[in-house]
Amino acid sequence: MAGPTLQDLGLLSAVAERRSFRAAAADLGLSPSSLSHTLASVERRLGVRLFNRTTRSVALTEAGEQFLARARPALREIGDAVDGVNRFRDTPTGLLRLNASEGGAERILPTVLSFLAACPDMRVDLVSDGRLVDIVAEGFDAGVRGAGAAPQDMVALPLGQAERFLLVASPDYLAVQAAVAGAGVACVIERAISDELASGQLTAMLEDWTPPFEGVSLYYPRQRLHSAGLAAFIAHFKAERRRAARPA
Repeated sequence: MAGPTLQDLGLLSAVAERRSFRAAAADLGLSPSSLSHTLASVERRLGVRLFNRTTRSVALTEAGEQFLARARPALREIGDAVDGVNRFRDTPTGLLRLNASEGGAERILPTVLSFLAACPDMRVDLVSDGRLVDIVAEGFDAGVRGAGAAPQDMVALPLGQAERFLLVASPDYLAVQAAVAGAGVACVIERAISDELASGQLTAMLEDWTPPFEGVSLYYPRQRLHSAGLAAFIAHFKAERRRAARPA
């Protein structure tokens, strides 16, 4: 009986990463039942269970962990080989996977959209799931997070957009009677309340004590051979940053 195909291994890796047939199927553009059926067939061919399934979650068995630990490096090598061939194309093509914090995803989204407009053969998977992940181990091309969260062995390119937290309160709170009544002060990121500040709904306090700090950065492996898609995205990102830095 034939062993797993490269496509089968890719599906297996996707389910292991997402820990959900439904989430992995959505990423891959497949139905959950089709994906589950395919991997069940892989398990039958191998003669070993690779996943423990419950109604709420999917997790690798010990055999699945060992199998995938040995298969993933080969998948990355094959992916790099395909990307190497794609470098000879006039335009980049394929999938670019980015992992971001919630704030990082919000900040990088305009660049992602302009990149897709410039490179219509590319697709971008922008994942924000609240975890600080090892982007290499989990198959991402790059990450987008606060500058301090980028690992030291990564190249980090700041978006060039400073952030700062502000202490704010409503004008009514700042009157003596409102304070006595139990209203409060909030500490929030400035960009999240720009409309409320402009309209006067909130008033900033102690601004000298809340200086700006470096915002989020795009970061990626320093030593790894970059795919054509990542190289194109980095070039697009740098070009946008240069345009933003020019005086008006």
